[in-house]
Amino acid sequence: MAKGTQRLSVKRIQIDKANSVIVAAVGTAAFLIAFSLVSTKSLLARRAYQEKVANSREHARNELEKNINAVTDLKTRYYEFVGRSENIIKGSSTGKGPRDGDNARIILDALPSKYDYPALASSLEKILKDKGYTIHSMSGVDQEVEHNSSQTDAVQQAVEMPFELTAGGSYRGIVDLLVEFRRSIRPLHIQTLSFEAEKEDVDSIKLTIQGKSYYQPQRTLNISEEIVQ
Repeated sequence: MAKGTQRLSVKRIQIDKANSVIVAAVGTAAFLIAFSLVSTKSLLARRAYQEKVANSREHARNELEKNINAVTDLKTRYYEFVGRSENIIKGSSTGKGPRDGDNARIILDALPSKYDYPALASSLEKILKDKGYTIHSMSGVDQEVEHNSSQTDAVQQAVEMPFELTAGGSYRGIVDLLVEFRRSIRPLHIQTLSFEAEKEDVDSIKLTIQGKSYYQPQRTLNISEEIVQ
C-alpha cells in the first residue's frame, strides 16, 4: 500500500511540474506577443511621424525654392518698372515737377498704405492753392489709429477716406477744378456737389464737395513655424 501511494505521489509531482512548465511557457509567450504588439505599434507610429516630418520638410523646401525664384523675378520686374525714364502718368522719373517721380513713388502717393488724413488734406490743399482757388473750409475724420490697428492680411480691399471741402473761384475756374480732381494721381471720388454764388462777388462761385479718397492696406510678411505632431 505504501508503494502505490509513493508512485501516485511521484506522478503527481511530475504532473505539477509539467503544469508549471506549461503555465510558464504560456505566460512567456503571452508576454512576448504583447511586447511585440506594443513594439510594432510604437514603430508604426514612429514611422508615420517620420514620414510626416519628411513630407513637411519637402513641402517647406519646395515652397522656399518657389519663393526664391519669385523674389528674383520680382526684383527684376521692380527695377525695370521703377527705372523707366517716363513714369506711368507721362512725367519724368527723375524730375521734380508735380507729375514727376519714379513709378514706385507715384503709386505710393496715389494709393498710400495707411489711413493718413493729414496727407490727403495736404494733397487737396496743394491742388486748390496751385490753381489759385480760395479755400473756405476743409474737413474730414482722422481715423488713422483705428484703421491701422485693425489691419489684417485678410483685408486687402481699398478703404475709403471721406472728406468735405468748400472752395471759391470763378465759374470757369470751378469747372477746371473738377478737371484737376479727375487728373489727380490720388483717386478722388466726388459724391455730392453744391454751387452757391458769393454774396460779395456775383461772378465768384462757392463750391462744396463731399467725396472720398482711398488707401490700400499694405501686405506684411509673416514667417510662421509649424509643429509636426
